[in-house]
Amino acid sequence: MKAEDLKNSILQLAMQGQLVPQDPNDEPASVLLRNLKDYNNKSVIYNENNHYYEKIGKKKPICIDEEIPFDIPDSWELCRLDNICKLNGGFAFKSTEFTNSGIRIIRISDFDENGFKNDKIVYYENNNNLDKYVLEDDDIIMAMTGGTVGKTFHVKGLTQKMYVNQRVADIKVIEGIATDYIYSILQSAFIKGIIHKNKNSTNDNISMKTIKSFIIPIPPINEQYRIVIKIKELMGYINNYEDLKISWDILNSDFPAKLKSSILQEAFQGKLVHQDPNDEPASVLLENIKHEKAKLVKTKKIKDSVIYMENGHYYERVGRQEPICIDNEIPFDIPDSWEWVRVSTIAQINPRNKIDDNLTVSFIPMPLINEGYDNSYSYDVKKWSEIKKGYTHFAKNDIAIAKITPCFENQKSAIFYDLENDFGAGTTELHIIRPFLSDFNKEYLLYIFKSKSFIDYGVKNFTGTAGQKRIGKKYVENYLIPVPPLNEQKRIVDKVEQLFECVDVLIDE
Repeated sequence: MKAEDLKNSILQLAMQGQLVPQDPNDEPASVLLRNLKDYNNKSVIYNENNHYYEKIGKKKPICIDEEIPFDIPDSWELCRLDNICKLNGGFAFKSTEFTNSGIRIIRISDFDENGFKNDKIVYYENNNNLDKYVLEDDDIIMAMTGGTVGKTFHVKGLTQKMYVNQRVADIKVIEGIATDYIYSILQSAFIKGIIHKNKNSTNDNISMKTIKSFIIPIPPINEQYRIVIKIKELMGYINNYEDLKISWDILNSDFPAKLKSSILQEAFQGKLVHQDPNDEPASVLLENIKHEKAKLVKTKKIKDSVIYMENGHYYERVGRQEPICIDNEIPFDIPDSWEWVRVSTIAQINPRNKIDDNLTVSFIPMPLINEGYDNSYSYDVKKWSEIKKGYTHFAKNDIAIAKITPCFENQKSAIFYDLENDFGAGTTELHIIRPFLSDFNKEYLLYIFKSKSFIDYGVKNFTGTAGQKRIGKKYVENYLIPVPPLNEQKRIVDKVEQLFECVDVLIDE
């Protein structure tokens, strides 16, 4: 799917009320429209017996099902653009009267979806009789003629007076409706389809009547704002990848994975969800892990790694050794409430099981662990005596990651939440990570092990011969991970899963 297709899918979901949840506490759109001061209700669209009708003035209602290709939530309404906007076509300025100074003229060639073009500016002398053609902040302009017919731009931050030229529609959304929401709808494939259907095939023209008749789905005002926020959030991820100038063929095949990778990168830098000052900081979490770790390894002398910042530099102290500066290992900044740790500080790597030989347990060879960002796997059932030797051990809630190429790069990793009798063993080409503290969010850790940063780190540190390359245990133990407070870990995981689900829905559209 191309980036443009993905954008269209996002806007289509927005128009159908499927991009953000409805809130039953929101005032329905019917009340919103009734209370709008400048609402034009000459045309009323309503649903009766699963058919849409439109009543214009005192005329008999007519069925308009063919104009409405999708359903909307019960709290929404449909209306014509003319009901909620003041629309005006530009003035027919004569090019022979353009000047080098005065009031700037905005022609079709002077704007696109990204803003105004400043290479061929023309002006016209100030004329108070032309005030109805003055462009205002928060207006939406649309091209009505030419090869770019239908292109739109949301005007923000005007610093000078401008006149709108002929064949440029000036759309002023009435107070009480979110202009950003209407602008998103006007960019949708639904509206573009209407434009394509109605434009003159010879001159590529659309009329003001066509623009006024656009059918617009209207959510409650609070939901309009939620939709706008969600669209901007998702478009940000998409635009990041447009800037990479990847060929369309590569983009079509790799885009979903790259988008998910970008989401994880934002998550692990503390940029995906807000920090809550009421959260217990990660330093407290690490102290709890230290105590739990001490209980589990009483017979061994613990040489904990402690990473801290001092005078703008990161240092690490291992046991009683002198601290050393590790600035070169820190890949990015993290919030003040977070901490950097080695994996070995918070988890056991490749623990062994001691259980009864006759117990039936899960057997998971590599083919039963799925690839990608999903946490999915299946298992066979065998007696422990059959698999306890020569296989990697694991227990319920352990995290497994492939250590051999190409399974490692393909993110064959999972959390073993469901195991026969809570234990199992499988391929020796797995590393098992078992957090010392059961409360540590395992999904957060799993996403770290599925991230591009971890995969790149592993590939860089592969050992072995060609075709048998793998990441060793010590490299997993030494990998640096950013640790947020426990509550924030959950917020991050919830947000990541929400965005991943959205990406999957969009790709399937």
